[in-house]
Amino acid sequence: MRKKIIRWSRLSICRRVIVLFLILVVSYGVLFPLGGCASREESENSSLQRFERTWIDFFDTVSTMIIYASDSNEAEQYFSLAEDRLIYYHQLYDIYNNYPDVVNLKTINDSAGGEPIEVPEAIITLMEQSLSINEISQGADNMALGPVIKLWQQASIQPAASRQPPSLQALQAAAVHCDIKNVIVDSENQTVQLKDSQGSLDVGSGAKGLAAELIIQQLAASGLQSCMLSLGGNVRTLGFKDGGELWRIGIQNPVATLTTSETTASLEGDGETELAGDEVDPLLFTVGVTDRAVVTSGVYQRFFIVDGERYHHIIDPATLAPSTYYDAITVISPDSGLADSLTTALFNMSIAEGMELLNMYPDTEAVWVKGDQVTFSPGFELYIVQ
Repeated sequence: MRKKIIRWSRLSICRRVIVLFLILVVSYGVLFPLGGCASREESENSSLQRFERTWIDFFDTVSTMIIYASDSNEAEQYFSLAEDRLIYYHQLYDIYNNYPDVVNLKTINDSAGGEPIEVPEAIITLMEQSLSINEISQGADNMALGPVIKLWQQASIQPAASRQPPSLQALQAAAVHCDIKNVIVDSENQTVQLKDSQGSLDVGSGAKGLAAELIIQQLAASGLQSCMLSLGGNVRTLGFKDGGELWRIGIQNPVATLTTSETTASLEGDGETELAGDEVDPLLFTVGVTDRAVVTSGVYQRFFIVDGERYHHIIDPATLAPSTYYDAITVISPDSGLADSLTTALFNMSIAEGMELLNMYPDTEAVWVKGDQVTFSPGFELYIVQ
């Protein structure tokens, strides 16, 4: 059994690679956040101590933060700031719920067809990021796709016995209300207007990553120098681990995940990297980073199955259906918000188009996975560590 690896450069780093999704590896151990807990470790040969905290209440995922601080009092100050910001951005970027005295994305959707409404600066930042990616990717990521995404979400929660994907007719009718030109962002006056009364925003492709980026920036401004924040598949690091070590992020084989969920994925074909026997290694490689985000999107994260067909959550604006290009994509970038948006855009583009898109963003790399084939951008393998 052999794997195909494609490199878009002359780099010749031999690695044992197949397909992937994101988990977090700290030192040589795997970190699986369990929720509602905190822990502390002393670092060898250092006056700093390692502290960890996990939350389960934000962004529909498990959030974990690891910091190195001089004592528990200092650590608690940073944890409190992070939790306060997690609450704030969770409410601000929520499209499903209203909150007292909070103007959020749900407020914008509720006001569709009405006048511009004044919004917090962090929403303007998100809107500008989304509009920029939409333009540069030629529509591969569209935050105005809410009406179409809603149809897929409604299908996913139906009883399994009667569950069906949305009809093409229903999707096409919804797509009429997904024109990005109907999203009017006035940065100077800090307002957003959704001109189509039946339109709605869905920013799942960038909100969580941007929240992580803004939180890390605020922690750094408060004096924190060593931190890792994980919001599900969005990991953002600050500085080095104590002792000058890189933060280690493990990339796991999604085929193992697909198999666990009783789905199948092909591992056949000729290529450079060989697997021993028929086993699928759950952990494929580890990247070492500092002051970088590592963000993964994959077809195995949220999905439903009808008649053996998997329907996942990443919708291609061109087809109005789940994207079929790849199984998983990981992006490494200095900006977590950018990386989050790029994973979605890249999912809906060919690799050649995706390479052109990446070239517009300095120090940003990606790896694409489809079945038995893995493709690296020119600099991605430089991040792989033993």
